[in-house]
Formats: sequence, C-alpha cells, structure tokens
Amino acid sequence: MKSPAFLYSRPNSLEEAFSLLDRYAEDAKLLAGGQSLMPLLNMRLASPQVIIDMSQLNFLKEIQNDDSQKILQIGAMVRHSQVESSALVRAYAPLLSMSVGHVAHRAIRARGTFGGSIAMADSAAEMPAMTLAQSGVMKIGSSTGTRLVAANDFFQGLYATDLKPNEILLGINFPHPLANQRYVFEEISRRAGDYATVGIGMHGSFQGNVCQALQIVFFAVADRPRLLNRVTESLVGQVLRPPLIDQALHLLEEDITVLADLYHDVPTKLHLMKHLLKKSLLKITGEYADE
Repeated sequence: MKSPAFLYSRPNSLEEAFSLLDRYAEDAKLLAGGQSLMPLLNMRLASPQVIIDMSQLNFLKEIQNDDSQKILQIGAMVRHSQVESSALVRAYAPLLSMSVGHVAHRAIRARGTFGGSIAMADSAAEMPAMTLAQSGVMKIGSSTGTRLVAANDFFQGLYATDLKPNEILLGINFPHPLANQRYVFEEISRRAGDYATVGIGMHGSFQGNVCQALQIVFFAVADRPRLLNRVTESLVGQVLRPPLIDQALHLLEEDITVLADLYHDVPTKLHLMKHLLKKSLLKITGEYADE
C-alpha cells in the first residue's frame, strides 16, 4: 500500500506551522509520531494536500512541573514512552502512568505522541480517557493566539474534537492532585496491545470510610470517553459498601449510551462495565480481594 502524493513541510517555528495551516486549512495534516496518520495515508483513508511535520519543535517535547500554579504540563510532542518513564507524571497524573503501558506495544509507544493520541480522540484509546479522568486542560494555539479547553469540552465524538482546522494542540495541563487521592485503572482487552474492550479510570478522596469526592471515566464503550455523573452522585458522601455499590451499577445506563463494537454487543459491554465498576470501587475503598 502506498500513500497518495502530498507536499511535505517541516517548520522550524510555531509561526511557520500556523502560516501553513492558515494557507491549507482542512487540506493539511499534522505529523507528530505518525502511528495513526501513516496507516491512514497508506490505506488511502486520508488524502491531504500537505503534511506538516512537527518534529523540529523541540519545546513541545517537554514535561514540566509548575509548582507556583500547581500544574503539570505535558507537551503535545511528548512520546508515550516519556510519559511511561516520567517521575513527574507518576507524582502528578497517576492515572496516565497506570494506563500508558496498555497503549499498543513498546515500539508504538516509542514513536507515538501523547498529543497525537489526544487530537486523534479515539474512543477506545487510554490517553484521551485518562486525560478526562485527570481533569486535563488542552492548550490550543493558532495564528490569532492561544486558548484553553477542558477535556470534557474538547472531546466531542468519535474522532471529533474542539480543534479547528487552523489550530494546533500545543500541550495538556493537569492540576496537581490532592494529597489524599486514591487511583484505580482497569482494562479488559482481547489481547495485550489491543484496543480495550472496556476500560475504566477513577480517583477519589475519603475521610475515614466516607467518600468525599469521586471521578469515574469509562472508555471503549461510547463515542468518546464518558464521565459517570449519576453513579458518582449516588456514592459521594456515603460509605462505599457492596450493597450501595450494587445499587450504583443500575445507574450506568443513565450515564452512558453504550455502543457495540465489532466483537461485542451492548449487553456484553454492559456486563463487563458493571464488573469493572464494582471491582474498581472495591479497590478504591481497599476492600477488593482477588478471586
């Protein structure tokens, strides 16, 4: 398989990249790690007039911590392998560290970029979902300036985001977690390295046995990663005992319109979701025991 013909440019500055986007708009594609774009080109599922290679913009390849603003900043060109090995990510965005090892295979993680996965917005991918779970904020730039967009507003559907044709995702900011946060990540897939069949990430804080705050995100079950609002509302302020958790499972369908995939129908997805939700809630309370 061979890609269609295209122009190629490797800008040395953001200004140059913005100028190209202003000129070509929807006829341009940004090249980051290439792990999604190159297969699309080779299968003729994408036919851009120009490819804009972002590899020279080294300032987008950094992970930085800003203690003054209590923000972890991950540049859009940071590779998955950098996220995987970063002590800063482990400290300030634990769900990213817990999930990134599930992204494809090591060779893919060595080339694929964090920002590329976020901009691609695959509903079955780990990084968009855990960015939502960690309350990430996208930093987006264009020739007219920069803007910030919360993850819940950024992901708008299957492969659909709030990015405009003349904009570039520059990085993602993550607020520092509270000191007493607990984290759980779980995923079911057909084989190691495959996309998830069902995945979940959650974090919560507790005072004694009482849940004070909780955030739960499912992925690979809908057109985008989804927060569980009704489930969360039923659990916050409560002691998370098994009977209460079992009641919360029945609210799943009120939170998410579940979609089938090529291998699993909706009832199967729901069954797996309930299994992972109960397992994860018991884990976060410290009451889960391996069967």
